[in-house]
Amino acid sequence: MNKILLIITLFSLQVAQANDVCSRICMVNDQEILIDLNTNQKGEGLRNYLEKDSVASMYLEKYQKNNEFHWTDAALGTAGAVMVGVGLLANLETKQKTAVAVSGAVLIVANFVIGYSLKNANEKNLERAIEEYNKRNEPKIFMSPLSYKNTQNIVDHNKIVLSKSWSF
Repeated sequence: MNKILLIITLFSLQVAQANDVCSRICMVNDQEILIDLNTNQKGEGLRNYLEKDSVASMYLEKYQKNNEFHWTDAALGTAGAVMVGVGLLANLETKQKTAVAVSGAVLIVANFVIGYSLKNANEKNLERAIEEYNKRNEPKIFMSPLSYKNTQNIVDHNKIVLSKSWSF
């Protein structure tokens, strides 16, 4: 059980360290434009440009809607943490304690993986919004591949970094 607590503690420290503010930028008319003006509305920095095109605006709205806070994520994470806590602290038989704690840990990991996958899949909506805008409008919006890599938490040298941030 101590190993499980150690793993959870290390995991939560990694999540806390990965909660840095990301300043994604794109180029419009040789000017750098911040894509995310604040942490609540990602993509808001491009709204003035993308509103000119109805299709691009639709993709931006979809991107922002999918980035909103979902109570189910928080509820599943909390339920998993409670199960781990009950498994470690409750006065149960050893097998029952282990089963409850492991089930809670699995619930936390599953919630993390699903949430992370959905957030990465949602980035395609922002990419599509920029593509649709660039098809029919001027000035063109240029977003470097490095910015896309940063949004997907992919680092050079074939290393993958997993991060998840929660905001309330």
